[in-house]
Amino acid sequence: MSLDFMEARCQTHSSRKKFGLCDDPPPAKNPAYIDETNGAKWIAVVINE
Repeated sequence: MSLDFMEARCQTHSSRKKFGLCDDPPPAKNPAYIDETNGAKWIAVVINE
């Protein structure tokens, strides 16, 4: 399966200085996503200067 990450449906945005990336465990029904509130689910942290 290929994805074009330039398509709007493949993008999310945040203006927060710190947020996390989440990817639910298999069998995941949704693609990976950003989360701004629940740090327990984060698999990576983005410092957005």
